[in-house]
Amino acid sequence: MGTTPGAIENHMSFVLVCFLLSFFWLLLNLITSKRKTIYDFSIVALLLSFAGSQITPHTEGWFPYAQNKLVLVDITALETPKIHKNKQHEMSPFDYREQQVAFLASISPVHRGRPTTATVVMRGIPDIVKGDVFQCPGWFIKSTQKKHPRFYTTYKTAKVEKKPLFQIEALDPQQTTLFKAIFFGVRDSGWKNIANLFRTSGMSHILAMSGMHVALFVLVINIFCIKKNRVTKLLALLLVTLFLCLFVELRSPLIRAVSMGFAIYCTGSLYARCKNISIVSVVLIVILLIDPNQIQSVSFQLTFLVAGALCVLLPQLTWAFIGPKNTTASPRVQCQRKIVTVWIMGLCAWCTSAPIVAYVFHTISPSGIISNLPAVGVLTIAIFFGSINILLYFLTNTTFLVTTIPLSCGLTALLCVAETTQKIPYTHFDSVYPTAIVSVMFFILFAVWCTVYTKRKFIYLATIALIIYTQKTDTAGSATTTITTIQVGHGTSHVIQNNKHAVVIDAGSRNNIDIGFTKIIPTLQKTNVKTIDLLLITHADLDHIGGIPALMDTVPIHTIGLTTQAVKNATVPLHIILRMAEARGIQIQTVSRGTTIMVGELVFKIISPNSKKPHTTKNATSLVVQLTTNAKQVLFTGDIDEHTIRSLDTSLLTPDIVELPHHGQWSKESQLFIDSLCPKIVLQSTNKTRHSKDRWIIPLNTERYVTSTDGDITTTISESGEIHIVGSKNPATMVKCLSHYFY
Repeated sequence: MGTTPGAIENHMSFVLVCFLLSFFWLLLNLITSKRKTIYDFSIVALLLSFAGSQITPHTEGWFPYAQNKLVLVDITALETPKIHKNKQHEMSPFDYREQQVAFLASISPVHRGRPTTATVVMRGIPDIVKGDVFQCPGWFIKSTQKKHPRFYTTYKTAKVEKKPLFQIEALDPQQTTLFKAIFFGVRDSGWKNIANLFRTSGMSHILAMSGMHVALFVLVINIFCIKKNRVTKLLALLLVTLFLCLFVELRSPLIRAVSMGFAIYCTGSLYARCKNISIVSVVLIVILLIDPNQIQSVSFQLTFLVAGALCVLLPQLTWAFIGPKNTTASPRVQCQRKIVTVWIMGLCAWCTSAPIVAYVFHTISPSGIISNLPAVGVLTIAIFFGSINILLYFLTNTTFLVTTIPLSCGLTALLCVAETTQKIPYTHFDSVYPTAIVSVMFFILFAVWCTVYTKRKFIYLATIALIIYTQKTDTAGSATTTITTIQVGHGTSHVIQNNKHAVVIDAGSRNNIDIGFTKIIPTLQKTNVKTIDLLLITHADLDHIGGIPALMDTVPIHTIGLTTQAVKNATVPLHIILRMAEARGIQIQTVSRGTTIMVGELVFKIISPNSKKPHTTKNATSLVVQLTTNAKQVLFTGDIDEHTIRSLDTSLLTPDIVELPHHGQWSKESQLFIDSLCPKIVLQSTNKTRHSKDRWIIPLNTERYVTSTDGDITTTISESGEIHIVGSKNPATMVKCLSHYFY
């Protein structure tokens, strides 16, 4: 509520009521009550945020007029470009794509429109670093599947050197990378390895400048103050803010942290009696009042979710673990309590953020529970001595070995903590795909556990039941068949599942030779495919087999089926696949017309080609497969040509679902083929270029689904034979087919 942008003309009266209600509510409570003003302000700000977001049109700025047009833009690089190196694998010799880089940037048209965040994609390897500002022409493309729109350009700019405040020569390369990241937010050439190490050890928050770093910097500055009062606290906060503004990029997490710090300081200075959660709420709502779209940012959500949990749940969690504070305890006991409190704080932050991280980033690192206490402690030491080095550099324009050695030890200790934690088994998991409901349920269970002191056994039982539910491998029921037609651009890949059996028909793409790694394997992981019982290869074109080596390296495959003609006239890529299959002990089965293969309840019948048919082209002898499941029939046609289409006896075929031949390439024969079959559904796996040249006339009672507009297409055939189809994105407006054609 209060964060959905866009003008709603039909609800202007409701918006007016929100404004009036908020005004009189605030006025009334300011007059009659002082204790709960902070809560009243929160309620009013929510109403204002909602009303303001409704009457403020959400303009897409330069999006509409830049779509598919050449535009000149101003670009500010928000990160150093990452080279998208073409993966080295068995099919790499057939990869002729030019190397690309991509980076997040703030983009705005020259002399027009407000800036927007987008991913810039450039060919080659341009000399660009984070913070560079330049102009370049290019094309803007907005995608419903990408978090940020993409801007494509071939511009190459001269390199602009950007260095941190200073560099300590005594540090080794790893320590230097860590020092730059912690103190200046700079990501140099060694960042990738360090980031991966810290990610798998649950210490990613150490590398990213955040509210924790701001708090530690303020703490360190206060240590140097002889007298500690409101003035010194303000001075420390101002010094940290000045340092961040001058030498560190002020990204959203830092701005939120500094805003929170000033809000806490102002509240304490005014002797206002309010809870920390109220301060967090005020800062949150003020940010939403300024920019309601912030609610869509994962960083924003995690920031305030964790901050709110530390305010509300941490006291309850501390009570549950170590009980109330004992002011008369010995210094040793109090010190132990503080150490345990820091660990509990990390535990609370991890339990709060882990469900969201797993849902958004598909990864979870329980190692963070182990590493948070030593990591934060060592980070504090590193910041302490790092701050001394920065101060000495300001005063003397040099650094001293006596302060550099402790800093080096602190950075080394951070690396040791990360490396040690990373080696612990079962502390990091990739390819985790919880649903939104499951993620929310885990968070709710944790919150309830913290606040409920009795009957916790029911929470334990609910948690165990939820874990068991998330681990189930049957995604659609034991008798239900699910066919996932993956969006691979110009190419084909179908994943068929029934009970615990999985069959894959083709796996390739002409646009992307790495499609196996980038799309097909993640889809198999998301659909819980552990083993492929049968891999059918319709023919040996790269857009049908380019991703198979990646599958063979990742997922166990029992059998590969392909035509006799393909084996006898194997291309170089197919030779590679056959050699890999032999090395891995995968059975090779040649199939032809009349062959029937049963995989569980799935029945595959080969319709074409005949084993004695002469090989002329790969498409001419492409495999045609009929799947029978739950009394329904699905026809996969591969890239059969016009001659093969004419030779098929359609009177013997009664398919409910048909794959359009050759990625939907229109011909008189293929049109007659579809008209004679008149299926309920046709599937088309193709890219936007071929779809834009569409000439099909689809029968009136037939629905068509196209990967270029519908994304991944999931076809579900229930035990009763009911067919349900959905796409992974909202279908774009279908290009209108021509109203006439000639036979």
